Amino acid sequence: MMAWIRRIITAAVVVLAVAAQTSVVSRWNLPGATPDLVLVVVIAFGMRHQPARASMLGFAAGLLLDATPPSVGLMGLSALTLTIVGYLAAQLRTDISRSPFGPLLFVAAAAIGSIVIRALLGSLLGDPEVALYRLPVVALATAVYSTLLGAVAIPIVRWLLSYLMPAPTEYVHR
Repeated sequence: MMAWIRRIITAAVVVLAVAAQTSVVSRWNLPGATPDLVLVVVIAFGMRHQPARASMLGFAAGLLLDATPPSVGLMGLSALTLTIVGYLAAQLRTDISRSPFGPLLFVAAAAIGSIVIRALLGSLLGDPEVALYRLPVVALATAVYSTLLGAVAIPIVRWLLSYLMPAPTEYVHR
């Protein structure tokens, strides 16, 4: 498939994930927090791409998430955290994929790390929306909900990526 078609479909998936996160998922009345669909999508893409491309995708998704109303907090925090998550997902993809539960464990760890990074940087930068006393509950709830969402979303994104980017065939040198 042509590279530009893959890029358009990738961009469309990220835009749809951000739209779903801000308009649907954020309105779920779950105790503690809500799942982070954009984080799950960045991880799924990161597990298929090289670290540089996964970082760029995480940055773009985070910046779009930060710029989309009703964005709360400082501009750029989601971009920074999703850049790190995308990079780590790509860098650790062989380790993550060894177990069928590896991607879900990585989603849980990344959700906790993402919440902690956002809270600590937000608190250092004077974000009035940060409540550090709620950090453990929010981090744990986000990790649980994101992992459950990841159990559904990651296979869908993997299927889409396998269709868009089939595994390269190996060439035998004679």
